[in-house]
Amino acid sequence: MTDGKIAGELDVQINSFRNILLNDQHALGMATSQLRVLRNLETEDADKVAEVEREIQVLRVNIVSTKDTLENLKPVKWESDYKTNTDERSGKLPSDLPMFTADETDIGTFFDQTEAKLLSHSTPIKDWYKALGKQTTGTSLVWVSKNILQKTLTWEQAKTVFTAEFTSDTAVGTNRDKMMDMKQGDKSCGVFLREMEQLAPGAQQDLNNQFFLSVVRRRQLNPDVSKALSMQLAKKVDTLTFAQLKSYATFYESIINAPWFKAEEKENYFQVHIQALW
Repeated sequence: MTDGKIAGELDVQINSFRNILLNDQHALGMATSQLRVLRNLETEDADKVAEVEREIQVLRVNIVSTKDTLENLKPVKWESDYKTNTDERSGKLPSDLPMFTADETDIGTFFDQTEAKLLSHSTPIKDWYKALGKQTTGTSLVWVSKNILQKTLTWEQAKTVFTAEFTSDTAVGTNRDKMMDMKQGDKSCGVFLREMEQLAPGAQQDLNNQFFLSVVRRRQLNPDVSKALSMQLAKKVDTLTFAQLKSYATFYESIINAPWFKAEEKENYFQVHIQALW
């Protein structure tokens, strides 16, 4: 096996364990918050508390084990020319990036797929803007070269100017109307808010705009989730970013829909126990 192949497999292992560690740390945070809520309910479910406590113990053991594994996966030293090859490869753009066709490609989906590809290939984010030069052809490529590649924009800047150029006024209006008409309905918060994220570039909507977030909270999320976000939060609710809104909304929904959560306790939960989470 060549040095390069061995190093590549080592990188895959390290990234895999890092993802496992991040997922376990996130799960531990969620389980700890859930346990806090359970202990503050007037009618404590002892079995559920014990179950969550066991889950927390398992997650803590897993996190320690994963950290130890990562510590032992020390990169080995290869021949001097390997480092150069690795550095060149780490900045290389994927060969299977999605292509963009003006007036045909959905911009939101296009950027989601592009970012997923760039992340999976560990392309440095400072080089992401260069991808648009490989994803366009003809007059679109000429425009990208002049307005993005030659100006060395950040990825967020590149997305903004690209979207503004290739989204027609009619399409922007249509996407904005679609976003404002959306209701969560039977969808989970996660699915609903991800769909909103996908529409945002085509609607040229700033997801962190506070007026927009207020509309989402009060009119588009399901009432129980909206109420859970507002109770005992006061002015804090007006400082949430879209990412924070999605995180909190998903968490509260998981509590409201949990089988151990009794409907008759809902009002009491909203009025008293929700403040324990802040």
